[in-house]
Amino acid sequence: PARIGIVTIHGNDRDELRRRLELVAWEDRGDGSVVCETFRRAKGLEFDTVIMVAPKAQDAAEVTPLYIGVSRAVSELIVVGSPAVADRLGIA
Repeated sequence: PARIGIVTIHGNDRDELRRRLELVAWEDRGDGSVVCETFRRAKGLEFDTVIMVAPKAQDAAEVTPLYIGVSRAVSELIVVGSPAVADRLGIA
């Protein structure tokens, strides 16, 4: 789990995921903790696995946040998003 990062576009999505799933901020990470940050806070970080969360269709228009989010993945990328986001990323 310490090598998994969840990246969101919007802070409200990040906050909800942290609350519901007991995820942590980067500075609060510890052994076995899963980090959940917005794309802005994840910039410059790397994770073996990134789960990119972009649930809204309008997130597909957010090209820079999507690029920053998916580029944090070293080995594995999982996208949780709308079909529009999948189309934008070319994975549909």
